[in-house]
Amino acid sequence: MPTPSSTTQGLSQPVASTDPVLNHTDALALPSIHVPVDSLDTMTLPAVSGADFEISPEMSEDGIFLPGSLYEELHTTLRQNILSTARPQHPSYQVTPARHANGENIASSDNVASETGHAFELGPADPEAEVVLDPLHEYVLWKNWINEIAEWLDMFDTERHFARVLPVMAQTCRHLRYSMLALSSRQIERKHGSIPESVTLSLYSAAVHLLVPQLHHRDTTVLASCVIICVLEMMSCSPKAWRRHLDGCACLVRSMGIFADSRGLERALFLCFMRMDLCGGLISREPTLIPMSEWTSQQSFEADVALFQSRSDVEWRAIYACYLLGCVIRLLFSSSAPDEAGSRRSQDEAEASYSNKWHQLFVALEDWYDTRPAAVLPVVCQKATPAQPFPTLLFSSGAAINGNQLHHTAAIIMLQNIPRLTKRSSNRSILWHARRVCGITIYNDHHGCWVNSIQPLWIAGRVMSHPTEHQAINDIYARIEEETGWGATWRAEDLKQFWGDID
Repeated sequence: MPTPSSTTQGLSQPVASTDPVLNHTDALALPSIHVPVDSLDTMTLPAVSGADFEISPEMSEDGIFLPGSLYEELHTTLRQNILSTARPQHPSYQVTPARHANGENIASSDNVASETGHAFELGPADPEAEVVLDPLHEYVLWKNWINEIAEWLDMFDTERHFARVLPVMAQTCRHLRYSMLALSSRQIERKHGSIPESVTLSLYSAAVHLLVPQLHHRDTTVLASCVIICVLEMMSCSPKAWRRHLDGCACLVRSMGIFADSRGLERALFLCFMRMDLCGGLISREPTLIPMSEWTSQQSFEADVALFQSRSDVEWRAIYACYLLGCVIRLLFSSSAPDEAGSRRSQDEAEASYSNKWHQLFVALEDWYDTRPAAVLPVVCQKATPAQPFPTLLFSSGAAINGNQLHHTAAIIMLQNIPRLTKRSSNRSILWHARRVCGITIYNDHHGCWVNSIQPLWIAGRVMSHPTEHQAINDIYARIEEETGWGATWRAEDLKQFWGDID
């Protein structure tokens, strides 16, 4: 297997194969990529130096979306066309799909507009051009989608739209097919190194070129492709740039009037995007791109809470935990929190308003935990031991895992920002919540939950002080990256710097 090499922004990439056939970059007639199907379950990335995942503030590169790269040009073109389409005051116009026969002439700087609300044009090309995949290669990508990727994305959806519905729709929707295959290819590329980057780039390019002319339809297939491309881009870029890779899709979701209480595929797509939006907000310490007032079709926080409390199934409880965490992010990482500026009276008023909102939200968080239905409770709950520094907490579903983990994350952040003179009745400390975040992550190996745990684990890890706790956290970060292909150990490096040198 190829060995990984260090790249910008802490995202490891496999070194290109020395085989000239595998390095062939013709986007329209890809070679047969012979990946032994049976070996995919056992192949893993070699260990990577932690330094490879350090994110330096002065670095401007964005993972594989380097300035001037084909990935960056395609992303910019798609993002601007989505923003243009989603804004009623700037109606989009349909553009010509562009794919030259060599697959290289894409969205040149001459036709990339500035952010004026106008759609970017793609140069002329054969609209019938296809990415030709070897049958075995295509089988491997679809198998990986069904067995791995869909497990992540269907985490809150019992109807499993990503596994059961979208693959069927993709048979007659070309941009959706290429979006799904591109994400599957990117995940295998990062996890195993068994697919060259040129394959993923060709599929991503095809998806963008076919999607842009269809954006004006704003239907569920368009939104599905946009959401899936967001997952690919978040996996592939610097976490510092996540919001830029999500904002176009957020505008599209809002323009289509889709909520957590929508139905069918639209709801599944919203829930998938919602979790990415939360991750972006936690990383950047900014409110979610989709305002909390637009997470449901209700009209107020009280109405939202009543809606969530009226549902007892595990998926709705998990969505409710996400909603409360989004409200916490809005409260703490926006202008709602009081500051030292202004007159004494304005400071007092801001403090009183913040205290009231904090109390209302914390009561809802405590109620979420105390009224969990049986399906959201752990199947196994064991205390920590000298050999196992965190409690063993095993849950029966991805929704229960993620819901509990995000609840504890929200509680940690709230308790770290408790208003002055506020008294609370709960005896659950920051350390108590943090130890549960770590235990849930370590003892539940649902890959979708692991992907969503990278930032909560970092928040909890900053509370830990013992070397055995530090080592357990480092170990689970390494497992997450090795088994999912999602960059995680860069956060472990951040924690090492926070903890100081440990043996």
